[in-house]
Amino acid sequence: MDPLIFWAKSGDKDHPEGHPLLAHMLDAAAAAFKILEREPESTLAAYAKDYDLNDLKDAQKLAAFFVGLHDLGKASAIFQVQWPEGWQKVNAHGLDAKPSCLPERGSKHWVAHGVMSVILTESLLPKLGFPFAFSSAVAELLGAHHGFLATPEERQNGTYVLDCETGPWEEARETLLNEYFKTLKVPFPNTKKLQPAGQLRLMGLASFADWLASSPEHFPYGRPLDDIEHYFQNALALAEKALDKIQWLPRTPLVQKPPRFEEAFFDKPTPVQRAVVKALENAEGPQVLVLEAPMGGGKTEAAFYAHLKLQAQNHHRGLYVAMPTTATGNAMLERVKRDLLQKFGDRPIDLQLVHGASFLNTSYLKLKNVGDPGENG
Repeated sequence: MDPLIFWAKSGDKDHPEGHPLLAHMLDAAAAAFKILEREPESTLAAYAKDYDLNDLKDAQKLAAFFVGLHDLGKASAIFQVQWPEGWQKVNAHGLDAKPSCLPERGSKHWVAHGVMSVILTESLLPKLGFPFAFSSAVAELLGAHHGFLATPEERQNGTYVLDCETGPWEEARETLLNEYFKTLKVPFPNTKKLQPAGQLRLMGLASFADWLASSPEHFPYGRPLDDIEHYFQNALALAEKALDKIQWLPRTPLVQKPPRFEEAFFDKPTPVQRAVVKALENAEGPQVLVLEAPMGGGKTEAAFYAHLKLQAQNHHRGLYVAMPTTATGNAMLERVKRDLLQKFGDRPIDLQLVHGASFLNTSYLKLKNVGDPGENG
């Protein structure tokens, strides 16, 4: 059975043949691998703990492998039938469905491909040698890569539509998965269970990697697939370029060794700031610091200092500053840029303003090279 019979992306005028499912799985795995390559060691250590692996690179490979399974549910009749040209290719290999059995898109019994990914990943991963409970946990969160967990009713409907299939669908799916597994050469986890934290890590990675891999700008259709190993190596190179283009930079601390507070911010720290410096002197590992002080007490600089120290110590990957209003968020944007990001480190500024009116903030638009909202009237 040909592992390339299933399609993942329908064709366009430039590439009417579409994009095969195996190709998209490899693209997503490559994207995940390169995303993790830019993470600090502490991130990879968390994945290694999830899978009870000692080698961080093995954990990186295994996480990337799992991410590529996010669209395994597309290897089903209910998905394949949606593109006539792709369905004809599937039919040519003896795969079909009972007439009038598959529910129409939009009906109450319709099943999204994410739900099908849960069902198929859960049943097929154990055939490769993965523990069933572990496979089930992986499947549940991979199926939610578009943001929604499969409900019991959806899973029941998914099982029903599998019964609509006729022909060697199982053989075709196993051929697809075996080819994918053989190409990535991943280790098995040393645990039979994946904890909730590991599930969430995997879901977030899958969502990001799928978004990146689904862009024809970064992963063009029509790349040669006669050598699957070579295709994957090319996908890794494309993922590297894509991350550079969107400026997803290596997640390194702003400074390797934080300066003294007096050198970084003020010659004479306030009492509150001195208290924070003292509290962090012997801090180890993750910390929760709760700071209450009147306005003007220097809380923001104290928080910046705490971030510099803890990020350097724990290799944290970023900073999120939450403010109560749009106005205070806008004001803090300037302070974070000026007093933290421009002051420390030498990498390009990667700063997001995430409230709903960010498109009206002139400073933010200039930072993103978008322009001034007032320019067009």
